[in-house]
Amino acid sequence: MDGTHLTGRSRGVLACAVAVDGLVISADASKGIEAAVEEVYPGVEHRECMRHLWKNMKKNGFSGELYGKNMWCAAKSYTVSKYDYFMGKIEEKDPSALEWLHDNHPYVWSRSKFFEDCKRTKIGSRMSRVIIPSIIKYLNGRTKSIKDHEVLICGAGTAEVTVNKFRNAVNLELKTCSCRVWQLTGKPCSHALAYIAKLSREVQMDEFVHDYFSVERFRKAYAGTFSPMTSKDEWSKPDLGYTIHKPKLRRKPGRPRKSRIKPYDECKCKGRGKGKGKTKRKRKENLSANATGRRSGRGTRGGRRPVHSSNDPMREEFVHNTEVREKEPKL
Repeated sequence: MDGTHLTGRSRGVLACAVAVDGLVISADASKGIEAAVEEVYPGVEHRECMRHLWKNMKKNGFSGELYGKNMWCAAKSYTVSKYDYFMGKIEEKDPSALEWLHDNHPYVWSRSKFFEDCKRTKIGSRMSRVIIPSIIKYLNGRTKSIKDHEVLICGAGTAEVTVNKFRNAVNLELKTCSCRVWQLTGKPCSHALAYIAKLSREVQMDEFVHDYFSVERFRKAYAGTFSPMTSKDEWSKPDLGYTIHKPKLRRKPGRPRKSRIKPYDECKCKGRGKGKGKTKRKRKENLSANATGRRSGRGTRGGRRPVHSSNDPMREEFVHNTEVREKEPKL
């Protein structure tokens, strides 16, 4: 859920909402949305945008490497232990930052706190298998990065997978891993893929992917149809008992704004657009050409300057004064 301000003739705010499964509300730190979610969808998981949260932190003085590095690492952590590790670093140096987060951002913004019932990913278009093709392509790409995974099979469907001295427990029957990536995303993590690859090279990934990514569920989501709509002149006109007039629009003074208003923490320097370098070079060439014209006596409003001979002291003084002015530093 999000919104954008309208800056055209019709003022206001355009709200938008995109739904995948309807189990989670994900929005920015808007006060109006917070109150509406609690009233309309009580008990539903309310997630918060990490970018807006970090922006608010910097506005309140919590900026720097200590907050930026650990906050983003805590937001991307899948396990509570890693979340506590990064947040503990902030608490050691500045306990007031965690108090501010608790008071102003009480909603879910870290992956470690997400419910496991909701999955999130991009959806493909061509449906010819049991699982969406984009998911199969994603898993095939992940199998190229499991060469450094050491797998120790413990029993039927269970194994310990070690990567860089960190050990994770995998259970194929329950479709779980101690890193919690499999439970949250519905797709096997790299530890599970290493275990699956060791069991058999020709394994069907359809057995280990959540039904959320199945073609059957995708077709059910888009099984409904939209009723066709006629043009506006054929719509029925109900009698409301009153007349709704158009809003009185008045053009604001000054030149209309073309570019958006950038936030305070965004770089306001002008980038090198197309042709800007050429314009500067052309300007320098024109300045040098004008200086040459002044020396030769051309380019004046009253016509050509009288050309003096090389032995004329007035010409030598004019050229000397012109060169001195060009060498003077600009203030």
